[in-house]
Amino acid sequence: MTIKYLSVFFYETMNCTFLYKDTGSIAYGLAKYNNYKSAFAYLDICGKIDDKEYENYVELLPIQYHSNNIVKWKNIIAFVWNNAPKYDVINFYFGGRQELFLSLIAKISNPKVKIYVKMDLLYKFYQEQVNADKRLKLSIKHALAALLSFTVDLYTVECSLYVDKLDKLSRFSGKIKYLPNGFFGDVFSSGSAKRKIILSVGRIGTWQKNTEMLFEAIKLIDKEKLAGWSVYLVGALTEDFKIWYEKEIESKPYLKDFFVLTGHISDKRKLFEIYSKSSVFVLTSRWESWGLVLAEAAHFKNYPIVTDCCDSFREVIMEGPNGFGKIIPNEDVAALKVALEEVLENRIDFRHKGNLAGMFVDERFEWKYICNKLNSYFEGLGIK
Repeated sequence: MTIKYLSVFFYETMNCTFLYKDTGSIAYGLAKYNNYKSAFAYLDICGKIDDKEYENYVELLPIQYHSNNIVKWKNIIAFVWNNAPKYDVINFYFGGRQELFLSLIAKISNPKVKIYVKMDLLYKFYQEQVNADKRLKLSIKHALAALLSFTVDLYTVECSLYVDKLDKLSRFSGKIKYLPNGFFGDVFSSGSAKRKIILSVGRIGTWQKNTEMLFEAIKLIDKEKLAGWSVYLVGALTEDFKIWYEKEIESKPYLKDFFVLTGHISDKRKLFEIYSKSSVFVLTSRWESWGLVLAEAAHFKNYPIVTDCCDSFREVIMEGPNGFGKIIPNEDVAALKVALEEVLENRIDFRHKGNLAGMFVDERFEWKYICNKLNSYFEGLGIK
């Protein structure tokens, strides 16, 4: 039997980049590696999405957006109701009251459908879940969610450390599993030689990504140590960051020789080419739920330096003398400076450690392995 899988992403943040984040990658991976018939439904706030490569494996289904919230929700509910009988599994994200309500709609429309919720759980919300009984408002909120949790057949979280405590809660008991995020290791290969490039990828200038921290650390390093190195900042730049960056360059003009600001790169092959020729990857985020770019960078044999903003990083990076990465305190510019100087002064073999990072993630975090694991969870629910 061909399993029919539908992922529903009904949020106003939707744009084409979500097809290649975990939101769209699971539907794609299940179709590519496990022969599922996958569909990805999205709120068409940005219009109809056309992506021939993605649509080779996944059907794209727009849900009509409307600026009137009542009409918008009428469209979302109607979509779930009408499509639930067509699928074996329906996937929602986050597991809040909205998603649980839609799960109920799907179950009423098709009692046989299995509901899978990928929680994409930040540490803050993990703590909120396990400590809900300590605050009245949270207790009421989670009690309401628990009433609807009977509609969900499977929850997954991206950090294995969260599974045991969540499983002790009645809402998740027996339904919570570990499923990390990943990358597609078979979509690009390059023979690019490694260069002295320090790479950071993200929405440059947003509060979350805190890219200014990398700039501040570089600013503290003697320019002689930076000789021969470049720092690539890849991603769309906020207007505030552009203004801030120009002022910083005015105060220290020599820094312009080291920084390369690419802007947003929509062509994944061009992005992967930059990953491939880089040697060090730096992630300065204030928070992440998992950090897809970290796994991608490690796959391309970059030595990773990241902030301790995400518990899952300790499952992707192994520290210590025989390890292959560095986790530094969040927002600690001085610690980042020290970590970078270890590389610049060749006090660590960052190329060897980058190779180790690549081998480690390739064995654990390629989507083909992760989708096989998810498929085994579905088999445990009787879907075959």
